[in-house]
Amino acid sequence: MSNMMTAAVYHALDDIRIEQRPVPEIGPDDILLKTLACGLCGGEAMAWYKKSEPKVLGHEPVGEVVEVGANVTDYKIGERLFVNHHVGRVQSHLSLRGPLYP
Repeated sequence: MSNMMTAAVYHALDDIRIEQRPVPEIGPDDILLKTLACGLCGGEAMAWYKKSEPKVLGHEPVGEVVEVGANVTDYKIGERLFVNHHVGRVQSHLSLRGPLYP
């Protein structure tokens, strides 16, 4: 696997660049997903999105697992996943209460 990846990087509202970036290293509880397709969130296209440094766009990807951390047992290399960035607190009271509409 290459140690570089292609990324769309937001520098300003009228300055989005395609750049080469290092592939992130993963920890023991992480997976590395190779992006196959990605949506652009409306928030990413707004001027407030860039605070002080350039940001890699695309936090709604579909991809293929290319590496798993030592502690990861639920995912395997080669599986395809959709990443839902709104489910960061899986054990929160909102997640544990179940569906709103049966």
